[in-house]
Amino acid sequence: MIRPLLHKECREHRWTMVILVLLMGMGYLFLAWFSLLEGRQPNALGALRLFAIIFGLLGSILLSRALVTKEYTSHTQLFLETLPLSRPLMVAIKYGIGLAFLWLCMALATIVSVWLSRRQLDGQYLWITLVLVRTFLATAGFYSFFFMMGFLGRYRTPIFVLLVVGISMAVSHSFEIERFGPFALLDDTFATERYRLSIDAIQSTATVIVICILISYLLALTREGSVVALMAERMSHREKMFIAMSVVILVGVDFVYEGHQGGKPFDLPNAIVVEGDGVVVKMAAGPHEPPEPVRQLAKELHSELKALKTYLGMENAPAVFVTIRRDLDPHQFELGEVQRTEGLVVRANLDGEWRTMFLPWLVREWLINATQSRAKLEERRWMLDGMGLYWAFRDPKNESSPEGRQLKLRALYGVRHGFESQDLSQWLKFRERVGDEIACGVAWSGLHALEVSQGKEACHSLLQAMFGRAVPKDIRASFGRWRTPTSELFASETHLSYDAFFKEWQRDLLGMRGDLASDLRALPEITAHLRVLPDSEAMRRIVYEVKIQPAPPSGHYYMLYYKELPALNDEVPMNELHHESRRYDARSRGELSENYRKGARLFATFAYDVPQLGCPVISGWVRQEVP
Repeated sequence: MIRPLLHKECREHRWTMVILVLLMGMGYLFLAWFSLLEGRQPNALGALRLFAIIFGLLGSILLSRALVTKEYTSHTQLFLETLPLSRPLMVAIKYGIGLAFLWLCMALATIVSVWLSRRQLDGQYLWITLVLVRTFLATAGFYSFFFMMGFLGRYRTPIFVLLVVGISMAVSHSFEIERFGPFALLDDTFATERYRLSIDAIQSTATVIVICILISYLLALTREGSVVALMAERMSHREKMFIAMSVVILVGVDFVYEGHQGGKPFDLPNAIVVEGDGVVVKMAAGPHEPPEPVRQLAKELHSELKALKTYLGMENAPAVFVTIRRDLDPHQFELGEVQRTEGLVVRANLDGEWRTMFLPWLVREWLINATQSRAKLEERRWMLDGMGLYWAFRDPKNESSPEGRQLKLRALYGVRHGFESQDLSQWLKFRERVGDEIACGVAWSGLHALEVSQGKEACHSLLQAMFGRAVPKDIRASFGRWRTPTSELFASETHLSYDAFFKEWQRDLLGMRGDLASDLRALPEITAHLRVLPDSEAMRRIVYEVKIQPAPPSGHYYMLYYKELPALNDEVPMNELHHESRRYDARSRGELSENYRKGARLFATFAYDVPQLGCPVISGWVRQEVP
């Protein structure tokens, strides 16, 4: 009976499938043209990602309606129930036909996308496998949800509307749907990630699939399917009014709630709160995280920030909200957005070494927030970059530790090809030349040299003047900057001219070099060369050659970061960059996953992690126009 039923389903819904094939085919061609010819996506896999999202959802909606909802609405399922065929098998066949059809369409789109991206893929079968897994699993997640919704009959549309409204409200309250289920599988890394696949995304998608299938069977089998048949009847006027009023009430409640929340500060639910002396730290973790270590972390972090506030003589300090996320890399820190209040929202995977990595980063962001970004002015930026490490290693014992040795090596590595006084006034260029972490190490060495030369009090006075004074939130802040330039403020607080200070700085670096010369010579250096090749009249592809000396052992990876720049030059946040990990081998050649329009501006670098430095080294950021 299975073969006749398969024939019946395919014959009955053949026009729905034909229309879907035509729609999906035209849709893919449009997305491929829009993405590649217009340069809107990195490669044809970017078009496949958009296709999987748009037509995975659309196909799931139309197929579930044809296979389930229409069947029960027209009561044709009564004929099937008279056949010697079990109801669970009938549901399985309907589910399998729809999913197989969607997978076939996705497979064809994947084949075309892989062929169009053959230069970038270059036989990388792991990358192709990851694309297939992400596409098929995400499609199964979409279809399973709408297949389940098909059994809800006349209630499916209002329930779907309520879900959309509820999710929209949750997103406005910091719920990140792009990190969940099929949407996490089809995220921004779909077209560029070659080696890794998020286990959390797979687990959440698989959970959605299993739950939706179980609910579908529960509805189809309850009272021999009579519940589904009753829900397939037309909705009464009273039901329509009730559902419409429910949506209006839900939106109204959210509107009123938002209005009453207008003056309240941002907060973390179920967070551990430590506050005192004008400093507030709130730390939240997952439900399976032991509370006592989190509480201890919050106390230690509060103690550090309270001491820093006192050291700088700050009147007000921004609150700090920390969410511990175990799915992040231990050295990856993310800033969140805060609405209607001042504060710093941070996501991090904190461990026992948080003082050497997380604390310097947090101090820097904390000072930027406290000074309304005035600390980011380029002429004083080097002091901001050095302040976090200076504070974290302020104890002389820390300077002699292995981490302190790493810090000195960073400073020496950053100046190995020269360091001039004009680099201080053009600090952003220097950062792009050596990398953020290395530049921070060089900046720390400047504050260290000032402390050695003029004493701790002079360094304390300078940092108080730079970061501790309240900044007016109007034009007076600019007038103060013009009236007292950084060089004059530096001289008045330290009793040392800028030129004399720079000479002391160079002497201090020379002293460090004598102790660490052999270690410095053993550190690897990464260099890269980019070439632009024509791909069509309007599009260009970027090939590169990267070299690491001394060469690392086989199996090591380097990172590639790149992005198309806007018209104006500005600092580019790391979270806006495309990133890929590549295996280093003897060829050391490759191609960017993205193609670029003629005249576009490329921003790119290559990075290699060096354990001796505790951070990556880079080949130097390139800002290049694509000819």
